[in-house]
Amino acid sequence: MQGNNGMMRAITIGLLMLAQPVPGLAQSRNYAPVFADIGRAVPVPDADFLPTDSMVLKHSYDMAEKAPDGAVHPALQSAARFMNMTVGNGMAANRVKVAVVVHGPASVDLTNAAFYAGKREGKTNPNVAAIAALTKAGVQIILCGQAAAGHGIEKSDLLPGVKLSWAASTAHAILQADGYSLNPF
Repeated sequence: MQGNNGMMRAITIGLLMLAQPVPGLAQSRNYAPVFADIGRAVPVPDADFLPTDSMVLKHSYDMAEKAPDGAVHPALQSAARFMNMTVGNGMAANRVKVAVVVHGPASVDLTNAAFYAGKREGKTNPNVAAIAALTKAGVQIILCGQAAAGHGIEKSDLLPGVKLSWAASTAHAILQADGYSLNPF
C-alpha cells in the first residue's frame, strides 16, 4: 500500500505542476491540446525562452519519406505536436501557423482510399483522420506537383483540404517569403 501512496503523491504533484502558469504569456495557462489523437505534447511550466505576446509563429515541415505501415506519418504528428505544445503552453491558436510540404514517396499518404489502396497493396490510409483534423485547424498540407505527376496522382485523388503546388521547392519558397521557418530536424 505504501508504494501506491507514493505513486498517488507523484501523480498529484505532477497534476499540480501541469496547472502552474507559464510566465510571460497573456493567454490561458491551462493545457488543452488542439488535437487529442495526434501530436501529443506536454506543458513546460519552467520554460523561460518564450514567444512574446505579439509574435505569430509560422513553422513548416518537410514530408518526403513514406510513413511506416499503419502509422500516421511522423511529419503530420510533428505538425500536430507543434500546435498542441504551443497552444497547450498558453499561446493563442490564431497566432500559430503551420504548413507541411509533401513530396517523394510520402505523396501517396495524401490520397483517398481507392488511390492509396492501389499503391499500398490494398491497405487503408492511416493519415486520413489526421489530415482532416489538421486542415480543419488551419494547417496547410501542400503537395509537390512534380511528385504528384511522378506518382500518377491527380487532384481528384487527394484528400479534402490538401493543396497542390507547382513543386515542393515552390511551396517552401512561398512559405519562407511569408515568414515561415523550416523545421530543421
